[in-house]
Amino acid sequence: MTHHIRSMMTRYVAAPILAAGLVGAALLPAAAAEAPAPGEWLTLEEMGFAEPTPSQAQERIVAFGDAEPVVFGTDGSIEELQTTEEEDGEQVISLSSDILFAPDEWELPDRATAKLEELLTDVPDGAALAVHGHTDSVQGEVENAELSQNRAEAVAGAVADLRADLDLDVKGFADAKPKEEEGGSDEEEARAANRRVELRYG
Repeated sequence: MTHHIRSMMTRYVAAPILAAGLVGAALLPAAAAEAPAPGEWLTLEEMGFAEPTPSQAQERIVAFGDAEPVVFGTDGSIEELQTTEEEDGEQVISLSSDILFAPDEWELPDRATAKLEELLTDVPDGAALAVHGHTDSVQGEVENAELSQNRAEAVAGAVADLRADLDLDVKGFADAKPKEEEGGSDEEEARAANRRVELRYG
């Protein structure tokens, strides 16, 4: 009799636990229930999760080495800190904000100073140098106008320490002067190009 009661109790207790386990398994993505083979990893899609957007996850790993500061993207690309071009008779050095600054911040890393010193070697003595901050069109935790101004001032402060002879014009334009048109399949690349601090001189 005792054995029979214990058997029934076990059945009644085990049934809800088994049912709960089945419900839990049903709630998991089907692919997630399949364990990967040794040495293999499931992708986010296989686990039932969507790929994070660039705003949800930082896509770049910044490296300030002894040589050129570079940024490594998830697509395998490598981007340099700056691009240099001529525009309307001016030399324009465009510094990537994604490399120089953490999101919504404007503190320069120590290693950036050495790179700025190198970039300023071609600027003539006593020249007028514009230091202009720009953002993309996405609004983060800090207002874009404030962010672009603070980043421009951070770079200008480092420039002033290196070259006291330069006449600096420091402004933040938020997203009013995009370098690339945002939209289409290359929207994230365009936004990255628009997040910049420009050094302009004649």
